Amino acid sequence: MNETRERRRAVPSTPATPDYRVGFGRAEISTFEPGMSMWGWGREDNVPRGVGEPLYARAMFVEGRDDGSALAYVCADLGMIAAGLRVAVLDCLADEHSALGLDPASVVLTATHTHSGPSGFSHALFYDLAGPGFSQRVFDDLVRGIVRSILDAHRRLVPARLALGVGDVPREPPIAFNRSLDAYRQNAEVRGDVSAADAVDRAMTLLVAKDEDGVAVGAISFFALHGTTVHGDQDLLHSDHKGLAATAFERWARESAGAAEDFVAIFAQGAGGDVTPNSRPHRRRGFAIGPSDDDHESARFVAEAEVETARRIFVGDLRPLGGPMVCGLRHVDMEERPVASSFVAGRRGVTTTEARLGLAMVEGTSEGPGPLWKLRAVDRLVHRLVHRLSHRQAPLGTGDPKIPFLSVGPGRRKRLLGRVDPLARRLGFIRHPIFQHVRRIEDRGVSVDRPPWIPTVLPVQLVHLGSFVLVALPNEPTTMAGARLRRSLEKELPGAHVQVQGYSNAYSGYVTTPEEYALQRYEGAYTLFGMHTLAAFEEVLVGLAQAMSSPGFGPHDEPGPPLPTCTREELAARAPV
Repeated sequence: MNETRERRRAVPSTPATPDYRVGFGRAEISTFEPGMSMWGWGREDNVPRGVGEPLYARAMFVEGRDDGSALAYVCADLGMIAAGLRVAVLDCLADEHSALGLDPASVVLTATHTHSGPSGFSHALFYDLAGPGFSQRVFDDLVRGIVRSILDAHRRLVPARLALGVGDVPREPPIAFNRSLDAYRQNAEVRGDVSAADAVDRAMTLLVAKDEDGVAVGAISFFALHGTTVHGDQDLLHSDHKGLAATAFERWARESAGAAEDFVAIFAQGAGGDVTPNSRPHRRRGFAIGPSDDDHESARFVAEAEVETARRIFVGDLRPLGGPMVCGLRHVDMEERPVASSFVAGRRGVTTTEARLGLAMVEGTSEGPGPLWKLRAVDRLVHRLVHRLSHRQAPLGTGDPKIPFLSVGPGRRKRLLGRVDPLARRLGFIRHPIFQHVRRIEDRGVSVDRPPWIPTVLPVQLVHLGSFVLVALPNEPTTMAGARLRRSLEKELPGAHVQVQGYSNAYSGYVTTPEEYALQRYEGAYTLFGMHTLAAFEEVLVGLAQAMSSPGFGPHDEPGPPLPTCTREELAARAPV
């Protein structure tokens, strides 16, 4: 899928006067709790023994020239941004650094989605099960590091111009593939028998900041590609290809492109929920790997391909970007949320579902097989039967094909398969570390029922930098889900260059199209709120875009219900053994 030409035309041309003050900074966040697994692969043996490649939080700070507006954008070498982590960062900024002029709407926290970063920093129990446990040390280290990166960027503020460029990451060398091709092919937009290499968004967007002398001070690359070249059988913290690309581009820009000595590059994500760098099955290791048998070499190979495209854009036709900066934020309860008929083909009475994982999630993916991977043929046969039955019972296609595996919303007790209490005495024979961890929490006198196991109140954010519009989502949109959101917002905001970015401000699994969801592959089973999840997010985003375009919009308004967090007592009960 290639819409780069259309997006290039959307890049605005504006006078080259400095509308902003811009600074870039970074801080190292290489931290982990000894004995706890890394976050991403869900493997209890994926325990770090040290640092292979350092992890960083890289930040851009922007101030409007005349209106006092401010923006802090941070991309961290982490698997995701936990909602509780965001809340703690915002609290620190408000309590200790209020002079920066930031509020929740003007702080974007996002992750590179490396699968070789620390675990133990989420208030959501489900995301601490792999560790297992919550580490106060890791949590505090990450809060401090993210705040330091923002302060470093603010310290380097200079009058600057922003410019935007777009280019394709070429098919050769091959680095990006759709890992759920059969689901992608279900989409109405897909024509013919597309390949895995063609079923991705190859467009890279590059945002560049240059001071009044034309010296580059920083850049952000947006490109959708999972941070999974380094697999779960490794034992070192690693920033994966995004972190390596940032470091390599920084070196090139300083040494060969006349950039500032403190130039910072950020290689961020897009809508990459179904996009992988791994396409080669490895029989001995049992999963798909990247271009090299050595994961670290694969990470370098993929990073270099991203850097090469970013270089080409950087020295090419960058178009000036100017105009007001406006930030908008909404907190949305996504469980059983009504969806307007205009977003679901005119149907009335449509809602999202309660938050639950589907059984197909336990299959995993070709690059990260789960417990049911070898039984996926049987699992998929069962899903086909359920899908047919659901359509017979709901002839208008309103039936949900998901086979519930785990309910993850707040206040649930019978979470397993919709019927079973995971702490029931009859399951006491199960000695798996996850079951033992959950039982240990309750043995410490703390219930695991009150807070959601995965957040259900979620932040949805839009940032306008002139005609550049960043969509920050708390999940992993698939390629086509991202494309539909982008087209919807471009229709609402004519002339805008819209960049959809997942892994931002919280984490709640995936967002698939209804067609992809119906097939119930890994991404569909991990789309928590049902078939109409995408439509619900689209409605929120369009409403926010309309509000931000109105004269009376107040970015400091209360965004909605608070993000879910845990008490100190609840977190203490989840401390690792």
